[in-house]
Parts: sequence; C-alpha cells; structure tokens
Amino acid sequence: MKFISISALWCSSCLIMKKTIKELEEMYPQIEFITYDLDFDEESKKYQITSKLPVYILIKDNIETKRIIGEQKKDVLIQNIEDYLIKE
Repeated sequence: MKFISISALWCSSCLIMKKTIKELEEMYPQIEFITYDLDFDEESKKYQITSKLPVYILIKDNIETKRIIGEQKKDVLIQNIEDYLIKE
C-alpha cells in the first residue's frame, strides 16, 4: 500500500498536517509514504489535483482506492488506513 501526500509550501493546512503525516509514517512502517509538493514535483501532476490541498491518496496495486481532501484530524486518517488494511 502507498499513502501519497500532495501539498504545497504556501498551503497553511498542508503545513499543519506535516506533523500528523510524520506520525502516521512511524505508526505504519508497512506502508510506503510518499510526499509531493504540487509546485515542485512533476510526479504530482499525474494525480490531477483540481481542488484544495492537502490531498491524500491511498493506492493498492497501482490503483487509487481512496482520496481524502483537505485538512483532516489524525483519527480520520487512521480510520481510513485501518479500513484499508483490514481489506488486504
């Protein structure tokens, strides 16, 4: 499983969420966490971000299975990850 985080330096919600994403990385070492900056990482363009930031994408077998948009509580992200892990 991959957890893609797309943010930008100018996005205040993205800056707030950085600590939470780091904590999730430590909680779930079995998940590959990848972070892209919308303004600097060309790779982020393939995810077609058209709404607000940050955007979190769960990917399994190279297929997007969940997209979470905007600043979220840590518990919400944990629940989404746990739901995904149960399905594996």
